[in-house]
Amino acid sequence: MTALAIGYWPAPERGHKAQSSAPKAEPVEADRVTFPERSSSVVSRVLWSWMTPLVSTGSRRTLRQSDVWQISDYDGARFNHQQFVQQWEKEKQKDKPSLFWALHRTFGRKFYVAGVWRFLTDALSFLGPFLLGQLIGVVSGDAPVIQGFAIALTLFVGQFLGQTTDNIFLKKILGCGMHVHGTLMAEIYQKSMRLSNSARAGTSSGQIINHMAVDAEQLQQALNTAHVVWAAPLRILVAVLFLYNVLGVAAVAGFAAILALLPVQLKAAERLGKFTNQSRIHADTRVSLINEMLKGIRVIKSYVWEKPFLQRVASARDQELMWYRKAAVVRALLNLLVGLSPLILAFVSFSVHGLLGGTLTPLIVFPSLSLFTIIQLPLWFIPPAIQSIIQARVAYRRLEDFLLAEEAAPCLVQHSPKDVAVEISDGNFSWYNEEGPSLRDVNLSIAKGELVCIVGSTGSGKSNILQAILGEMQQVSGKLAVYGTIGYASQKAWLCKGTLRENVTFGRPMDWARYERAIEAAQLKEDVEGFAAGHEQELGEGGVNLSGGQRQRVAVARAVYSNADIYLFDDSLSALDAKVGRAMFDELIRSELSDRTRLWVCNQWQFLPQADKVIVVKDGAISAVGTYDELAKSNADFTQFMVMGMDGDASGDAAASATSTEVSSAAPSILRDQAATADAASQASAEEEEEGKAPSAAGKLISEEKAVTGTTLSGRNLRFYITALGGLRVAVLALGVYALTEICRVGTSLWLTWWSGGRWGFPVLLWMGIYALWGLGQTLFSLVNSVFLAHRGVHAARALHENMLSRIMKAPVAFFDATPRGRMVNRFTKDQATVDVYLMSNVSAFSSACFLMLSTTLLVLFNTPYTALTLVPLAFFFLRTQRRFRRTMRELKRFDAVTRSPIYSHFGEALEGMPTIRSFRAQPHMTDMNYRDIMNNQRFNYAILALNRWLAVRLELIGSIVVLSAGCFAVLQRQQLGAAALGLTLSQTFSITGLLGFLIRMTAELENAFTAVERINEYTGVPQEREGHALDAPAAWPSAGAVVFKGVEMRYRSDMAPSLKGLNFAIRPAEKIGVVGRTGAGKSSLLVCMYRLTELSAGSIKIDGVNIADLDLDTLRRAISIIPQDPTLFTGTIRYNLDPENVKTDDEIWAALRQANLSSYVEDLSMKLETQVGEGGSIFSVGGKQLLCLARALLRDARVIVIDEATANIDNVTDELIQQTIRTQFAQSTVITIAHRLNTIIDSDRVLVLDRGEVVQFDAPSALLKIPAHQPSIFRDLVEETGSQSARKLIRMASTQSLTKKLSSKEMLFTFDE
Repeated sequence: MTALAIGYWPAPERGHKAQSSAPKAEPVEADRVTFPERSSSVVSRVLWSWMTPLVSTGSRRTLRQSDVWQISDYDGARFNHQQFVQQWEKEKQKDKPSLFWALHRTFGRKFYVAGVWRFLTDALSFLGPFLLGQLIGVVSGDAPVIQGFAIALTLFVGQFLGQTTDNIFLKKILGCGMHVHGTLMAEIYQKSMRLSNSARAGTSSGQIINHMAVDAEQLQQALNTAHVVWAAPLRILVAVLFLYNVLGVAAVAGFAAILALLPVQLKAAERLGKFTNQSRIHADTRVSLINEMLKGIRVIKSYVWEKPFLQRVASARDQELMWYRKAAVVRALLNLLVGLSPLILAFVSFSVHGLLGGTLTPLIVFPSLSLFTIIQLPLWFIPPAIQSIIQARVAYRRLEDFLLAEEAAPCLVQHSPKDVAVEISDGNFSWYNEEGPSLRDVNLSIAKGELVCIVGSTGSGKSNILQAILGEMQQVSGKLAVYGTIGYASQKAWLCKGTLRENVTFGRPMDWARYERAIEAAQLKEDVEGFAAGHEQELGEGGVNLSGGQRQRVAVARAVYSNADIYLFDDSLSALDAKVGRAMFDELIRSELSDRTRLWVCNQWQFLPQADKVIVVKDGAISAVGTYDELAKSNADFTQFMVMGMDGDASGDAAASATSTEVSSAAPSILRDQAATADAASQASAEEEEEGKAPSAAGKLISEEKAVTGTTLSGRNLRFYITALGGLRVAVLALGVYALTEICRVGTSLWLTWWSGGRWGFPVLLWMGIYALWGLGQTLFSLVNSVFLAHRGVHAARALHENMLSRIMKAPVAFFDATPRGRMVNRFTKDQATVDVYLMSNVSAFSSACFLMLSTTLLVLFNTPYTALTLVPLAFFFLRTQRRFRRTMRELKRFDAVTRSPIYSHFGEALEGMPTIRSFRAQPHMTDMNYRDIMNNQRFNYAILALNRWLAVRLELIGSIVVLSAGCFAVLQRQQLGAAALGLTLSQTFSITGLLGFLIRMTAELENAFTAVERINEYTGVPQEREGHALDAPAAWPSAGAVVFKGVEMRYRSDMAPSLKGLNFAIRPAEKIGVVGRTGAGKSSLLVCMYRLTELSAGSIKIDGVNIADLDLDTLRRAISIIPQDPTLFTGTIRYNLDPENVKTDDEIWAALRQANLSSYVEDLSMKLETQVGEGGSIFSVGGKQLLCLARALLRDARVIVIDEATANIDNVTDELIQQTIRTQFAQSTVITIAHRLNTIIDSDRVLVLDRGEVVQFDAPSALLKIPAHQPSIFRDLVEETGSQSARKLIRMASTQSLTKKLSSKEMLFTFDE
């Protein structure tokens, strides 16, 4: 039995509402804009007039998000999800839980009420054919004119009633679909926070994101069309019965011909389901790869790995599109069969009727054609419904499997009757169910109030003890009990997008006194004072604009603010310099938290004597427990660690940095250059304040996603998509085939009209033959167009995806720092799915509707020209309505896209920080943020739904008036018109109503679909890294590694002060350089310039005499190799992570692993180099990941090496291994080190001291330490800050190294090349 007490809150109930303070664009405020529908009158609801004020606003000016009202609580995700949870929890108690029945009990009533309105709509649809026959009878007979007018008026009323019930049905069913979609998104989010590690290991981030982005929407789409399953067959059956009354047995023959096509349609639908499922699997892989690429973009750029990673995504994309292409062709054939069904029905029915001796008359033909139209509509809807249900079936299985996946054990609070905080007896723990224990035979008892340090080598299992206590590992056997709440700071600090204050309070009520104590204890006070926005400083995703030390201290402050009973610190002082680390230990761990239980994974050996207890971990087991003195005397493992640690601990604090870079907001990493941008912004802001100017966007890092105004069907977007299709010739060819298809359709109608009127007296077989030829032409042209457009649509989808991805990969890193990853992923999921699946269907439907509307209007006007008297004013009203609708809908769709991105962005953050979220019991807080994001998006979804109904009412009213006017004019012109022409006119007029709505909806849908094209097009225009002048570097460049900075000036933006100011220094070939400096000195900017992550504003940098500005980026970055502070691994094999370009031999790879002291570990793996490292490199510890990154650098064998605090997060033993490797393997390379520990650079040839972007000192360490005390020396100050004993040792090491070099070689002379 595992009993855990984790975090600040008690274990939350599902659906519990927590306070949230995270900022969101356009936050949901229930009282800001009143939801108007519930207070509107019945007439206003029927006509949807309560939407008119919003439409009027949208037509006058560009809509703002604040113009759109909030949805009611009843329609919101929170209410509906909480209702679902009650049913789902009951369902999970069964042997075979069913997601379907949980959804059914939650939303079934709404679904069935909508079905009643569907039935009424279908019943009213049969009024039209019946009255049409009556009207033709009146016109062809001698009935009074008033009778004809009465029938026409009845037609008008019947149509209007049918349209009203249809709108009510659509509102209810689409609203129900929105509720289900929001509910599933919320449940997927919350389930992801409950997944066990075994379940999480089998589910990639891309799969989980696709569950939310695609699968949930597929179920919504299926629900929207589900009533077609029963309504369409019922409607067809009733129509056939009416046809039988008109045509007799011929109607049965026609219906039999339709049924004969059913097996073909079902088989095609089955194949479509298979193809869709396969495409979805490969889409999951693609999204996972892209998500990982965006996450590790800095490593990819620094190693020039864009090409192999793009090829990897392209391979997954090719597989995905292969299935999409097959699905598109099958979908086109299905649509063709449905489109031909009315033609086949008419041909067979009329032919059989004629062959049986029947005579075709207008009283038979045109009511029959109206009934054929009634049959055609459900036949149109059946294939999409079948497709949707098939896709939903796939999505349903995926979702149900995910929602039933294994969950982590529930965390329970225990109250101890004794002074024990943590108790583990015979504990065995593993990460995954199927593997052996990663932590075994653990017996541990920690008293309340103790300070316990956990030590061991890299990969020994130190962090696993904390993870076991947190409940993140699977408990195989034994007992684990935790008595009290927990505050946790992980080894790699996790921060979420928001302000500094929000990250510290983490959803808890604001207590300023406790907050300020946490800030001061975490040594953040000076940092906060240096931020432009102070406590409201915005932090980017993962705290990208903070240094590693700042991120770690914010995480510690969050733990302190939680006011927990037990604190777990996973090497939390590793990223801090000596001065700050000592202050945090004294003021936080030893003082502020002195009465709390503290477990600390510690690589800072000098603090161990002050611990109450030390735990030694070796090979996944506790080898010893005792006080420092006890272990030092008797434990060999501990003694060995201490010897290694002291050798690598010349800093005295073992965390002494070469600089005090962790004091303020400068980030010491080339891989986080945007942090320096934020620094410069803060500095510029401060300067503006001193000058009396208002600082601009203080504290703002993340760029807001803005909705572009204007139509998405702009010339730019159309050209962009037409180019992707294959050029203008493709578009012209497709339109030509559409025109030929429509000519054939009109030919069939006219030929049938002449046949029914007996115009030429041809024999039946001739009438049938020519009618068949017209139909065959229509079939062939439709088939050609469908297959052709299906192929071109997939071609365009590939082109748009490739173009967007390649452009993003070439964007500067500043773009990635200012753009949330979820926003970019949204382009590759939702927007790309729209282009892949829906866009070409919308283009095809819109084009067909345009040609159909044109031909129908011309036929009506040709036969009843007086109808133009009503069509002209109605056309004016139509165009005005359409314009108002499009303007409003366009902005609502954009708002929908913009507010969707935060859902995925927040979700992605939560997936990465799950252990931290669970440890703080912050699920209610994160859930509340998720609810708010979903509901903010839902209000635009509901507005879109309502706007479509608003339009439908007005268009259908226009269509009803057209029917009324055409009927009245036909009655008045009955002497001039024959019955056949009248029947054709009226039957075509009936279709105008549906065509108007269909055309406008297709226009809106096309414009909405082109929102995805516009958003993809936007990302093809992102800023690009500037290439050089394509200068050919000398062969084997660089061969020596000499680096010369001459007059280098660099600023992150043109409106900022320079971060580097006229740097002049030279580094000799193969020289080892340490870089130090205080906060804002420009250390990170130095490396940013070398990689050209930001271009110089003046001066030059030369490597072996070649100006790097003249080189292309690939050549430059291949000449430099970096060992970063934060090791990044990618899903794939060990070989792939070392050599994704596949240019190195096995021998070379194994040699690099041996040099990095990692070969023995890899050799023990069953698959060796082909071992999958897991998502994020999960099979390696942080130290192991760092060693693998070292192997990368060794494999590159560059002549210039940049070491960016590479040993910040590892123990001293591993640090010493890395330092030995660097000294031996990089002996012939130039090494520039921003060191975390002073001992790593004390033996450098020279130390470069920067201050405020200028070089102040550049000399050997021994020379810098000999500077007289009365003269300023930043380097000497840094050494002295480590403590007197440590400083003496560092000075001795520097002197020894200087003497050794003098004895071993002559002093090298180097002349600066002016």
